Order: sequence, then structure tokens, then C-alpha cells
Amino acid sequence: MLIALKAAPPLVGNRHLDDTGRTYHFGRPTSIAAAGTDVSGATMSVAADHLVQRIRIDAIQTTGTASLKLQWVAGGAAETVIPGADLKPDYGLVTSTTTTDDTAPANAAAATLVSSMSSTTSYGAYPWLGLATLTTSAGLTTSATYETPGTGWLRQLSTTLPAGSGTAAPNSYYGDTATIGTTVCGLPASTIEYGIEPDRPTPAVIRDRAQ
Repeated sequence: MLIALKAAPPLVGNRHLDDTGRTYHFGRPTSIAAAGTDVSGATMSVAADHLVQRIRIDAIQTTGTASLKLQWVAGGAAETVIPGADLKPDYGLVTSTTTTDDTAPANAAAATLVSSMSSTTSYGAYPWLGLATLTTSAGLTTSATYETPGTGWLRQLSTTLPAGSGTAAPNSYYGDTATIGTTVCGLPASTIEYGIEPDRPTPAVIRDRAQ
């Protein structure tokens, strides 16, 4: 498979960075050309057993109208623009980790009882915000919910532990201009709290065990 980057001036400084760290420069136009003109023509080959590639493109539109196309060629077919469904964003978030236990006892029988521990993290419908919504480790899942973008300040609304709904701990917050309401530690009742959390609730299942 070939990946090609095509641009029309005044788009300059195009760059592709693959997952091995190699950088491919696709040309820097020196004069203004008509829209749609191929000013790069550079391609890179992708092996059949390594089709998932990390791609980064830097571009600068200096003036006027510019265009940029990222195309591929597979199986000798014509160049086509890579569909958006085949491009995935990379937000630099940790989605999985594995801890390897290298301290197995010397005898072989006991060594088979030692295993690695893996965990996964999901970031919900808005991964670019970096808010973890599900974390699973050793088969146990902890979930969290947050304010919907545009309706608040992305504050955490609840946490549910692996034991289930009985461990849910909802969070509440003062309004943006709400006051403390009563005099506390010398602070007047009119003190604005600016949306902070008044207290951290205790899950019902924990309260029951403490009683």
C-alpha cells in the first residue's frame, strides 16, 4: 500500500511522521499554483503486515485558498482519499497497562501461579477531554460520570465501585454564584462558593458497614 500527501499552494511545510519515527517531507511549494495542483507527489510504502500507521501532518496556509489530501493506493487501484472512518485520533491517553511479575519462585510448579496484571481505561464519548469513564483491573470495573460538555464545568458527577450500584457516590456542587448560606469559621453567609463541591458523599454500602 502507498500513502500519498497532495497539496495545493499556498499550503507549505507538509510533513508525515510514521510509527517508526521516520519523517517524510512532502515538499514546500515555492510559487502559487492553481487550486488542486499536486505540489508534493511524495509517497511512502506500508507493508501488508503493518497497516496501522501513526500519521502526523503539519501544514501552514500562508494566504488565499489552499487544499490538502491524504490518499492511499491498495492492490494496484487508483489513488483515493483515505476515508475518515479509517483514521483514528490519538490523544496520547493511556488505554491499557500490563504489569509483569518477574519474581516467580524457583520451582516450576509455583511459577505457573504467578501471572501478569492488566488494566484498561476508557474515556467515553469525549476522549479528547481525558476524563476516564471506565477503569478495569483484574476483572473489576470502576466507572465515573461527568457533566456533559456545554452544560457545566466537566466536573465529576459520580463514582461507582466494582461492587455495583450500592457503591455509587454522587457529587453535587454549588451554583456558579451560590453562597455558602450560613456563617462558617468566620466566613460570612454571603461568601460565593464558585461551583465548588460542598462535601464528598459516602456510598450507602460503606455507611451500612460502618454502622
